[in-house]
Amino acid sequence: MLSRTLIILLLITTCLSSCTPDAMNNNGNGSNPGLMSADINGSLWYANNGYATSPNVSVLQLNGNYNSAAHIYISISGYTGTGSYSLGGFNSAIYYDGNGTDYPATTGNLTVTSDNGSQVMGIFSFSGTSTVGGLPIAVSSGHFNLSR
Repeated sequence: MLSRTLIILLLITTCLSSCTPDAMNNNGNGSNPGLMSADINGSLWYANNGYATSPNVSVLQLNGNYNSAAHIYISISGYTGTGSYSLGGFNSAIYYDGNGTDYPATTGNLTVTSDNGSQVMGIFSFSGTSTVGGLPIAVSSGHFNLSR
């Protein structure tokens, strides 16, 4: 009886501990506006605050931050609505780690899957190198659901 109880307790503990913020629906996948998430060098990162802006009709800017420290900023010039956009160079993306290091994108992609004028949703990924020390970064499996 003790082993059965121990096994059940172990299963419950494993299930609860495997619930990452992404599993708890903090991934900006369409159900919670204002959110952004990504896998950064193998670790889940998520924003607890985010927004999108369009300073003019051909620019889309996406911002997600975690506790006003670490953040991801993406700017698309020549924005025309839903579709895919290359990142790096003219279209920029940057991850700021909250400790003084920026990681601008050198290559990447952003796909806007929905834009109704007040809310924009999609996915992104990019890779880059830090401005201090030249450390590489891989941002993958990015999702956003941001209000304008």
